[in-house]
Amino acid sequence: MPDRISVPLSNLNGVSWGLTRRGEPVTFGFPLPEAAARSTSEISVDGPAGPVPVQARALDLWPDGSIRWALIDTRFDTANGRAEGYSARVGDTAVPSPDLGLRVVVSADGIRIATGIATFDIRVGGAFPLSDVAVGDARTIDGTASGLFVEHEGRQHRGLVTGVTVREQGPLRADIDVSGTIGAQLPLDVFARVEVFAQTATVRLAVTLRNHRRAEHVGGQWPLGDPGSVLLTSARLVFALAHSIDRVRCAPEPGAAGADVALPFAIHQESSGADVWDGPIHRNRDGRVPLRYRGYELREAGRRTVGRRASPVVVADSGGREISVAIPQFWENFPQAIALTSSALSIDWWPAVGDVHELQGGEQKTHRAVIAFAPDTVSSPPLAWVHDPLSVYPAPDWCCGSGVVPFLVPEAVGSDIGYLSIVRGGLDPEHGFLAKRELADEYGWRNFGDLHADHESAFQPPGQRVVSHYNNQYDAVAAFALHFLRTGDSRWWRLCDDLARHVTDIDIYRTTEDKSAYNGGLFWHTNHYTDAGTATHRTYPRGGKEGGGPSAEHNYNAGLMLHYFMTGDRQSRDAAIGLGRWVILMEDGRLTPLRRLASGSTGLASATGSMTYHGPGRAAANSILACLVALRLTGDSEYLAMAETLIQRCVHPDENLEALNLLDVERRWYYTVFLQAVGVYLQFKEERDDRDAMFSYAQASLLHYARWMSVHERPYLSRPDVLEFPNETWPAQDMRKADVFGWAALHAEGAERQAFIERAAFFFRYSVETLQAAPGRFHCRPLVLMLSNGWRYAWLTSRTGDLAPPPSAPQLSAPVRPAFVPQKVRAMRRVKWIAAVAAVVITALAAVAALR
Repeated sequence: MPDRISVPLSNLNGVSWGLTRRGEPVTFGFPLPEAAARSTSEISVDGPAGPVPVQARALDLWPDGSIRWALIDTRFDTANGRAEGYSARVGDTAVPSPDLGLRVVVSADGIRIATGIATFDIRVGGAFPLSDVAVGDARTIDGTASGLFVEHEGRQHRGLVTGVTVREQGPLRADIDVSGTIGAQLPLDVFARVEVFAQTATVRLAVTLRNHRRAEHVGGQWPLGDPGSVLLTSARLVFALAHSIDRVRCAPEPGAAGADVALPFAIHQESSGADVWDGPIHRNRDGRVPLRYRGYELREAGRRTVGRRASPVVVADSGGREISVAIPQFWENFPQAIALTSSALSIDWWPAVGDVHELQGGEQKTHRAVIAFAPDTVSSPPLAWVHDPLSVYPAPDWCCGSGVVPFLVPEAVGSDIGYLSIVRGGLDPEHGFLAKRELADEYGWRNFGDLHADHESAFQPPGQRVVSHYNNQYDAVAAFALHFLRTGDSRWWRLCDDLARHVTDIDIYRTTEDKSAYNGGLFWHTNHYTDAGTATHRTYPRGGKEGGGPSAEHNYNAGLMLHYFMTGDRQSRDAAIGLGRWVILMEDGRLTPLRRLASGSTGLASATGSMTYHGPGRAAANSILACLVALRLTGDSEYLAMAETLIQRCVHPDENLEALNLLDVERRWYYTVFLQAVGVYLQFKEERDDRDAMFSYAQASLLHYARWMSVHERPYLSRPDVLEFPNETWPAQDMRKADVFGWAALHAEGAERQAFIERAAFFFRYSVETLQAAPGRFHCRPLVLMLSNGWRYAWLTSRTGDLAPPPSAPQLSAPVRPAFVPQKVRAMRRVKWIAAVAAVVITALAAVAALR
């Protein structure tokens, strides 16, 4: 173990407030190379004046048991919004963090957290999520009148705590999970993450409301107004104060000074404030846009002030004590409001407006807020750092060199200017992903974070666009995370973080009441070349040509895993595991109505394009990758068994590839997606030194297909006559072929390895050069495809003359496997057999009756 590894930490935040901040809390994921550290006690952070307080824990381990990803909590002092002179240390010289007096006491009825400044009580049966708060010896809130309140059909329901769990406890931060109930007749689950910090009275809340009821989705269509939805008039978090409010100040926008306002007071963000603030993306269940005005309004007694985009900080003096509140991404997640009366502070996550708030069946939303129950010592105005948080990361050389993402290299290594010019288009101020948000007004509590699928408007009349949501196709979350790690550009991180939070809330069908093929699944992007209408992010709008629901062909969770490693956000971890579990459940024939007719696997995890095709395709590919992610996060071997079952089901080392008709592009292009997944599987096994018979099987299958591809594969656009829509997506998909040949080169040797490298180079160059000349190169789908694929090529070109010999494996023995028959086909065969037997019996009985 090294005595010391020192890694400078880089600063990512903007400087919109221009503040001097002291002791700002920072939490970040820290990648470590194998065997660099054996326990989190060996990690510390140095500042300009020496070691600073730190707590750390392992999120992910290398196969040898050393830490691969650590979560670090620390505090930085900043000048003009920048942190200078900080570095992380790993090794025997790490300095233990001092005891700052943070205490968590668990009792039979709940938890008490004492920070040294304040005490927070969370009691079972008490107000959700905080039952009481005291600063020093003085009670700050009246817990009997505080809590989460939801209004539904004219009745108000109050949230109560049902369970409390300590998730993390250290010298700097305590992280608590709180479960609750709200309204016995409502199909709502409520839970919260409560974070408190040593030597402060500040609490960070993330409160989730989930409608666990299924949608009815009649005809396979998923519009708003479905009977499974719940319609809420409002949802707000109320803190009834122990003392009346004497004074209120509000800084509505970044850089604005806090000004006195009169009670009663409210600042309300109605819409995004953009030019298209009332666009069709905001249609409700009736097909109308209910937004009433552009931007926000600040209301106080007898006065109204308006503006476009609020990021407010509100400060109240109550009984000689200061209480401040800020909501991260306030205007982006409209409608939201902060309101005060003389006796209460209200955080209105869903304020009462001109319409109800529809939470669809299986949909959830996580709302966030930061409240300081004593003067904020970090910044002035208080809590201004919430809207411009300090964010740090290790340098790209360190992140890539750690090997936590195999084959990832810094952008400067093996750089291909053409490839970089395309992927940097994702950040282009006129055509990039952030610009697309503005174009479609992809804002509001349900929309924010998703990508506008502008490629779906390609066949509309000039000047017309459809509303189309991307829903993480091709794992844009992972793509953004990878390019952040290799560049350190905070814009990639912003896209990653926003999309990951959107996916975990809106795009996953969070119910157990529907069919097993749907429960817990990820919704597709909006149906191709169709306006989303009132279907929001649920694929199939009313009146569309097709209907259906979540399926294995659209299942992406690697990005959520990376987001968890980089933030410690358990919602991302749980969502990633859940999508792996979905694969297991959709394959379980015991959970379907056909279980009495046929047992065994359904085939739903491997059927691509139709239920009759179970060869290499994207359904099986995504299922394999989802299982490998869940395996890494849980260690449960059930996921590895499923991944290997799917590989054996879909490919064979001696398969007759001509019989698969792989050159039928529209119906078989996705076989390359499967081969990429096989490459990831082989890397996964090799990393664990698990070169068993299944490794040999997968390796031989990959090489078998690559040899066929080297002879037969051509660029897709070389045959435009066989394509339904010969557009810019196809050369972007050609990048997958370069990736497959790169994987194959790692497992070949000699002249064959060189031939695969040359084929990888051909398809890489073709993809880049063709897309550079395409008018639609900035469209969402080709950009995500290029971000998701092609980045390994830089590693390959930088190592071409120094590749390791192919990994050895046991001699292959792969008998010809029987063709897979899905449960439905077996069930129908049995129905026919039963019908035939019944016909014979009826005929025989009729004959006997006739003889009588």
